[in-house]
Amino acid sequence: MNGNTLQSRLVTSRSGRHGERVYKIVPGEYIMYDAQKSNLGNVYITIRYIKIDEQCEIKTINEWILYTGKTINIPIEKLPQDIQKILIRNRDSLPLFDYVYW
Repeated sequence: MNGNTLQSRLVTSRSGRHGERVYKIVPGEYIMYDAQKSNLGNVYITIRYIKIDEQCEIKTINEWILYTGKTINIPIEKLPQDIQKILIRNRDSLPLFDYVYW
């Protein structure tokens, strides 16, 4: 894992308040960062270490639920060091990361 962020395309609703990112990926191993924030201010952040095979099947190798609602479940210091380094290096491009951890 080199820790580089993949290029994506943002698709939003007409209002622009809701949307999702679309990524083009190839077989390999990835760290998946999933962050959501509700209208009530609840935050949900999950990190998954996934592997995608030649048939484009996704296998979750490990998963960490970092934040649920208004509670930090797993502090960043409790993650494996290689995952910590990747997250910290890319924190400027990860949504809600600074909101939760800094």
